[in-house]
Amino acid sequence: VKTMSNKLKEALWSLRENKKAQLWIMTGVLIVLAILLLIILVVVNKKEKNDTTDIDTVNIDITENIDTSETTQRFIDGVTTTRSESNLLPVAIMIENLVTVRPQSGLQNANVVYEALAEGGITRFMAIYANNETIEEIGPVRSARHYFVGWAEEYRALYAHAGGSPQALNRLFGNEFLAEDLNQIGGDQAYFWRKTDIAAPHNLFTSSELIQYALRDKELKNQSGSYAPWRFTTESDPEERPTNEQTIVLPFSSSTYEVRYTYDPLKNNYKRENGGEPHTDALTGEQITVKNILVQYVPTSILESDTGRLEIATLGEGDAVLFRDGEKIDGTWKKDKEGERTTYTDSEGNEMTFIPGNTWIELLPEDRTLEYN
Repeated sequence: VKTMSNKLKEALWSLRENKKAQLWIMTGVLIVLAILLLIILVVVNKKEKNDTTDIDTVNIDITENIDTSETTQRFIDGVTTTRSESNLLPVAIMIENLVTVRPQSGLQNANVVYEALAEGGITRFMAIYANNETIEEIGPVRSARHYFVGWAEEYRALYAHAGGSPQALNRLFGNEFLAEDLNQIGGDQAYFWRKTDIAAPHNLFTSSELIQYALRDKELKNQSGSYAPWRFTTESDPEERPTNEQTIVLPFSSSTYEVRYTYDPLKNNYKRENGGEPHTDALTGEQITVKNILVQYVPTSILESDTGRLEIATLGEGDAVLFRDGEKIDGTWKKDKEGERTTYTDSEGNEMTFIPGNTWIELLPEDRTLEYN
């Protein structure tokens, strides 16, 4: 019996003598190599195509995730903005209105401003910000009053101030309706600074940058607003606006704190005066303009005779007047519980609608009467 190696040698030797067989074998090998090469090319091409498809898909997903072109109305003022910035956590900041500190900084940037009396016939502002605007200076920042805290509660806001009346500080302690109490003289000095060229206590300021640091440090950076927005409507066309001169006068106390608004039909806003002078913003030097003016008549009385501190009702109901689009809309306000949002309805019982833009809420004592022509 021949071994396997002997058989292989004999086969190779016979193949060596058979030219025809050699040709067939070489042809077969070439065909096999060609088929293998074709398979390799197809596989490689398919892989490259799949890789490209995967990259395209990922890019599309990323674009969709960071797309800032999708817009909606901002909760706080109805202005069109990106969906990611439509409901930022509101920040309410107490700002002084003493004659000698005017013009203040950053009031024009506020989405909503509340103006009410403090002591001695002097009005004070609570400016509410829920936007991503860069504001280099906001102030002068002053102390809290308990009724301002009540209005800040409606927005679940971070409330920034420098101390306050005993009633305000008591209300702020453990307040469940506020996102955070940011008190400059209560351990939060890092988020404010004092100007050296202005006498204290009228020299305290903050900024949008410092407020962002406060939101970060208080773990509120990613928290959204949790309040009910107003209803907004589109502003009237220029040809539909009244062209007659319109003025609104609010007699808070003395002439130095009298507020006057003049309607501008071209820009469809109201130019603000304070104490007989154009009320300007220190950051721009330009006169403050307002889209919506809401006058809310509130019961007002003396809380402490020795300090002159006031009691201003935040609960209950009363008359209200909305000015927008060159229109005067009479109605009422109502608020039943602390922490709820005040509702405003017109004379027919419908919820008042606002024009997108800033709103100033003027809390006028019930015994005063606005003048309008």
